[in-house]
Amino acid sequence: MTLADLWNNTFLVHLSLVRCHLTKLHEVVLPNLRTLDLSYNEITEIRGRFFAGLNNIEFLKISNNPLTGFHLHNFTYTSPLKFFDMSSIRISGIDLSIMSFYPTLVTLNLSGNQIKYVTGQGFPRMMNLQVLDLRQCPLTHFPKEIFQGLERLQSVFADNYKLCCPATLPKGFNVLNCHAPSDEVSSCDDLLRSNVYRVALATFASLSLLGNVGTLLYRFIFHKTTGNVGYDVFVSNLCVADFLMGVYLLIIGIADHRYRGAYVWEDVSWRNSHLCKVTGFVCLLSMEVSVLMIFMITVDRFLVLHFPFSSFHFRKRSAQFTCGVVWVAGLVLAVTPCLPMTSHWQFYSQTSICIPLPTSRVEFPGRKYSFIVLVVFNFICFVLIFVGQVLIYWSIRSSSMSVSNTSKAVNDITIARRLVTVVMSDFLCWFPVGLTGILASYDVAVAGEVNVAMAIFILPVNSALNPFLYTLNIYLERRRRAREEVRQKRISYQIKVGKIVL
Repeated sequence: MTLADLWNNTFLVHLSLVRCHLTKLHEVVLPNLRTLDLSYNEITEIRGRFFAGLNNIEFLKISNNPLTGFHLHNFTYTSPLKFFDMSSIRISGIDLSIMSFYPTLVTLNLSGNQIKYVTGQGFPRMMNLQVLDLRQCPLTHFPKEIFQGLERLQSVFADNYKLCCPATLPKGFNVLNCHAPSDEVSSCDDLLRSNVYRVALATFASLSLLGNVGTLLYRFIFHKTTGNVGYDVFVSNLCVADFLMGVYLLIIGIADHRYRGAYVWEDVSWRNSHLCKVTGFVCLLSMEVSVLMIFMITVDRFLVLHFPFSSFHFRKRSAQFTCGVVWVAGLVLAVTPCLPMTSHWQFYSQTSICIPLPTSRVEFPGRKYSFIVLVVFNFICFVLIFVGQVLIYWSIRSSSMSVSNTSKAVNDITIARRLVTVVMSDFLCWFPVGLTGILASYDVAVAGEVNVAMAIFILPVNSALNPFLYTLNIYLERRRRAREEVRQKRISYQIKVGKIVL
């Protein structure tokens, strides 16, 4: 059955042609028709003349049709439609000026269309619209005036928090009636929606930048290498990787200050900018190189302590070569989302902080890659690090009695203990990320605040603490040596005085 079979059916009031494989809308005269359901068909276009014979149509449902066009502009007739369901009609962009054809519309459902672009000046001549459903419509590009003409608008349902910003909604609209999930990091006004985030970001950025620069200067100027050449090379490269995390945090902080008070209109341009992509690249590079450097430090300590008399240790050149390989591996992991075959991911443009974490259940292009790198790969690395630490402690325990009197053994044991604090801090930072990512992959609900904590509080803490952990351990070791020297001098003096007395 098609509409042509119902020509001039004067008394027809309600008509449902669901799943009838309709491909075309015939122009019919149904003067008393109030409700028409054409959902789940194969209709590809709607023309304005179709409504000319539907003088009293009030409810129209055309959901789940592969519509490609609305040809309504050449007709002066306007429809008395009040409820229009256009959900899941597979359009990615729409010119809302076609809605001027429905001035009496009260409810409009555009959900499920994945609409990303809205052209024109918003919803014109729709003074009666009260309910608007835009769920499952990302709407990354829309005019500032999109809702300004909807004076009677009462309820809005959306997935993009920007559509519920006061600057977007019409005057007098109650924001509580706009239903959209809030962004985990940003707000309508600011890139970082909380002063707590800003304080944490500024703190970790300062610690990462100053701490790692200070540690590098100390190691290059004041610290003298005493046999641990490979270890020193790895630690220096770890400081460089952690310094890059500070650079990332600094750029995010500057961007937040730059867009303060008007971020809602700058969000798309910022996330799609080259600076955001470079910032995300630096962040991922820093995280992965840091993980790999910790792994190499563990390997170096294991070789030194478990095979103390072997010549198979990292020397300066071999350590430098290994660090070069690690940096290349980090570059490969960070640049993969930018390659031509993965450019459609828009990997570093998914969030306002330019790095997509796999801790959210929200699907985005490249999510599997993010999960593999930040969860699976890092988890494997830290399992190996943990095993290496166990072996190191076993070596220390088994050989402590036999080599405890040599200065080299004492120094190696001290470095092993120093390494434990750094590795444990790394593990405690990455374990929540891995656990949350695994839970999210199994569709376990993860609160938005948890994702914010991952990005702002947990990931940067490694880079902020590592240099101070090294410096603190060095400082404590120096104090221990100073006390030991004082004690030995006191004993020597007492022995000397005792001999004189005798």
